[in-house]
Amino acid sequence: MVTGTELFLGMLNNLVVLILLVAVYGVFINQLEQIDKFARQIVMGAMFGIFAIICMYVKIPVYEGVIVDQRNAIVVLSGAFGGPISAFVSAVFAGFYRLYLGGAGAMGGVVGVSLAAIAGTVMYLLPFTHKNLVTTAIASILATAFLMPGFLFIGDFTAGFNLMIAIGPQFGTAVSIGIFMGSVLLNRENRRYRIEKERAKAEIARQEALEDAVRANRAKSEFMATMSHELRTPLNAILGFSDLLLMQGNEDLPAEKRRDYLQIINASGQHLLSLINDILDIATIEAGKRQIEKTEVNLLTVLRAGLDNFERDVAEKSLTVKTTYPEEGLIIHADERALAQITLNLLSNAVKFTEPGGTIALNATRTNGHVLIEIVDNGIGIPAERLGTVMEPFSRPSEEAHLAAPGTGLGLSIVKSLVELHEGEIRLDSREGAGTTVTVQLPASGGRAEAA
Repeated sequence: MVTGTELFLGMLNNLVVLILLVAVYGVFINQLEQIDKFARQIVMGAMFGIFAIICMYVKIPVYEGVIVDQRNAIVVLSGAFGGPISAFVSAVFAGFYRLYLGGAGAMGGVVGVSLAAIAGTVMYLLPFTHKNLVTTAIASILATAFLMPGFLFIGDFTAGFNLMIAIGPQFGTAVSIGIFMGSVLLNRENRRYRIEKERAKAEIARQEALEDAVRANRAKSEFMATMSHELRTPLNAILGFSDLLLMQGNEDLPAEKRRDYLQIINASGQHLLSLINDILDIATIEAGKRQIEKTEVNLLTVLRAGLDNFERDVAEKSLTVKTTYPEEGLIIHADERALAQITLNLLSNAVKFTEPGGTIALNATRTNGHVLIEIVDNGIGIPAERLGTVMEPFSRPSEEAHLAAPGTGLGLSIVKSLVELHEGEIRLDSREGAGTTVTVQLPASGGRAEAA
């Protein structure tokens, strides 16, 4: 009979192989997660198959003259943690190598690893088997029982059956302990990986939150810098020229002079109103309280009205404006006020950031159930490093607010929000010193654009 010491040493040697397998699995688990499921199962099957072959040289004596190994336990674990393909690949590795070794028990060895692959696949498909130690132990015992018919293929049926009865308890104990220990260790490795992955995700989320906070703080700083400049300028003009009008001794100012002062005060007030409207608009949109009322709108009427608003600015800067759109009109189901605001904000930027003598193009077309509005200028453009943030609130083309053109930096942000409320898209292409192209795509009435 085999002594307890011999059995213990054999089990210990096999446990060392299992621990080595777990260590290799732990090293490569991150790389395995990076590839697709099919490739991952093949790689895992090959890895477990190699360890199954190694087990054939680490024997466990279970009866006088009878030895077993943990190849079946390794194949079961391959299926339980890798899936059906992994189980099949590891079984092929172990089975073919057992045939290569030959001997009376070769066919029984092949049947054994085949049954092990099936048992491992069942454990994979029933994930509750890894829920706790009790279910893992039960699954290990049941998987081992499923392997027992492999003995029937060693020699003739009677000899195989007698061998199974003789060494079944010892064999079953060794293999079930191997499956159980391997499952516990691999589960532990999987939990460690998941914890590290969650920790990495949390760190990324923390970093993103920090970056968002930095951006928000920068936006606040830019907003304060912009507001201090934009609000003071018209207020100073209003207060300064109104003081001149109210100052004693100025009652006899010529009517023309008074009219000029009043025009400056009026223009400054209009500018202040525009700033406040922009701030209120973005606040309303971000609070989710901006409602749009869609009606049938002739888009070309809105575009032409928008151009009329900048007729004076265009003339003062000697800009050339080119338009391309169907003369018959473009009917779109949209909020007319929002469309006007989108047009005015985009045209305002084009006029503001185009040098005197430059060119602005306004194009409108219909395509695939949408209408496209395109505004192209050959102005100063936007630096590459600011393209990603230029549509954020209070973002400006220039780093220094006092050097930038007048405005709150809310125009594009408002446009983006209004376009999204219409379930549309906005694209911005720009190169510093070469101009900017803004394309707005909006769904048309009934899913298609129709001629007026």
